[in-house]
Amino acid sequence: MKTTHITQIFLGLAIIVLYILHFTKNNTPTTQKNNTPIKVANKDNKNSEVKIAYYNVDTLMAKYNYYINAKKSSENEIRIMQSDLNNRKTAFENTVIGFQNSAATMTQQKIEETKQALTLEERKLVQYGQAQESELAKKEQKVAEKMVDNIAEFLKKYAETNGYSMIYAYSKSNFTVGLTYAQTSYEITDEIVKGLNDEYKNQTKK
Repeated sequence: MKTTHITQIFLGLAIIVLYILHFTKNNTPTTQKNNTPIKVANKDNKNSEVKIAYYNVDTLMAKYNYYINAKKSSENEIRIMQSDLNNRKTAFENTVIGFQNSAATMTQQKIEETKQALTLEERKLVQYGQAQESELAKKEQKVAEKMVDNIAEFLKKYAETNGYSMIYAYSKSNFTVGLTYAQTSYEITDEIVKGLNDEYKNQTKK
């Protein structure tokens, strides 16, 4: 049975987060370890100072406690669902075997009625499995979207507080994000992870 894991969903939605945050106001840069402002031309072709940084998506996913806990919860639900479906499948197969063993003593009418009943039961079993999978996929989708929102909201606050004009995302496993190289002095992954985990810790206390 195919299931949609939260990891796959997040990778699909991650592109939403992997964007450049633009801020129109000129914040005074702070003395962070990362970099000093650089001059670039804005849309009016005027030079202005901007401060940029990036974070590693792969590292973030490996250390963000919200994602870690959500993934564990999802995997546990998948195990429970698969166990339930396996039990139902085994019970159905035993019913079929019982019918096959008893068919010789049944009337033709009873055989036809039993076949129809088994066909209906099999159809219901398939529909049940599909419904369970669909429900799990919806839950994972909501969790993944919430995580994307958490990261986006935190990055916006972090950028405004620390004077960043742009924050890029980098992923070694997914080059579609566009950023393929940057000096490590521009990386702020640890700060992002710590901030997100602090927020998550405070939220779970409520």
